[in-house]
Amino acid sequence: MPRMVGSWEIEELDEPSKWFVLARAYLDASIHLCQEMVEGVFIANFSNAQVVMGLCHHSVELFYKGVLHASSGQFPNATHNLFDLQVEVKKVAPDVFAVFTCPFGLEELPSNLNPREKQILKKDIGKAQDQQFRYQFDRDGKPWDGIHGFIASSFLLVLKNCSSQYDAIVPSIVKPAYPIHEN
Repeated sequence: MPRMVGSWEIEELDEPSKWFVLARAYLDASIHLCQEMVEGVFIANFSNAQVVMGLCHHSVELFYKGVLHASSGQFPNATHNLFDLQVEVKKVAPDVFAVFTCPFGLEELPSNLNPREKQILKKDIGKAQDQQFRYQFDRDGKPWDGIHGFIASSFLLVLKNCSSQYDAIVPSIVKPAYPIHEN
């Protein structure tokens, strides 16, 4: 029997919990599609891989925004740039990074760059990263620089690790009364 679901299900949650609920939903969708890709149910091609990575990227963005909202009490910035969000989270909740590792390679930039060069590079990479998962071309209609590859079985391990990290972190920040993850 069909069951209607609706926004009323999360109405009573506090604002930070709403970020985490949606972050979990995006991550679970990414895991599901990646698992189906590994099993040969979902076609393994780069367009589908972009969707899997894009869902995970958006999940991490929402996760960071949930941490920021819960830790500062302020509504987070409207950025999609994981570099910028990670810097903000490190300021208000540095302990998160004792458990959480971003699945998108936001390593420290080379130390020989001057601060201005680092800032420009982070902005450029951060701005383009979420766009690369959503579009085949940049804003000028040019293909993205470089060669990009994806191995579903490897990324599935990354996704499952991210899921475990969420499970370890989120309950220490908020106490959602809504099932954000079902095994």
